[in-house]
Amino acid sequence: MPYEEKIEKNNSDYWFSTVKVPLRIDGETHVLGVSTDVTELKDLEQTLKIRNSELEEFLYNTSHDLRGPVSSLLGIADLMEKEKDFQNLGLYGEMVGELARKLDHTLHKLLEVRKVTSKKLEPKTVDLEKTLVKWIKENYGEKKVTFDIDFSKATRLEVDEELFLLVIQKVMNNACTYHNTSHKSKEVKIYSGKSTTHFHIWIEDNGDGIEKEHLPRITQMFYKGTINSTGSGLGLYVGQKVMEQLNGYMSIHSIPTVGTTVELSFPLGKV
Repeated sequence: MPYEEKIEKNNSDYWFSTVKVPLRIDGETHVLGVSTDVTELKDLEQTLKIRNSELEEFLYNTSHDLRGPVSSLLGIADLMEKEKDFQNLGLYGEMVGELARKLDHTLHKLLEVRKVTSKKLEPKTVDLEKTLVKWIKENYGEKKVTFDIDFSKATRLEVDEELFLLVIQKVMNNACTYHNTSHKSKEVKIYSGKSTTHFHIWIEDNGDGIEKEHLPRITQMFYKGTINSTGSGLGLYVGQKVMEQLNGYMSIHSIPTVGTTVELSFPLGKV
């Protein structure tokens, strides 16, 4: 029977599947062994385990989040059947419409997750001064936010532009939405830089901030880090999935009542 063994070399793990059989030569018994490198197969197996675990969590959280509005719709339908005053039907209609819009929004976000994880990457050179500054003005120009943008230290990035703008959108939505009323105005600072291995973009805001105990879970599906949250709890989850797809990472630092800084780090080269 074959058996598997792990060998560590140059700080990396390699897996081999080995079969050993007895072999008699000139009356003496020897052992013939054949080993096959199955490292790639083991890595794929581990990836599938992680994906299956994520899928189970995805299905559980999705069914739980959708169940609430569906239950409310069923309750309203029951009330409408029993309602004798037709003047109240308009109110019920408004409630149904609001719940339907909430469901539609959640389903749109879930489809967005699918799009992110299945998209074929198409890297291109993105000039932040030309592309991102224009995009920010077009999408957030009407919001009452003061922007401080500085891309002078790092301007060009090789990246899938669609996914890049999507993760920027998810972070910017939070930065521009949650305002600490003790501050005179909403302020968002965006700047870039490079290390030896990564291209970094920082997005800072002076909003409500996030309590320390919430930070480890803030990118989980449907998780809301503040009672003031009016979103679906999928924004930063989608953002995190984008960064994983681009082989980058997202770091979030926050101080309650002071603000939040999100660091997006993209590997240098085409991603």
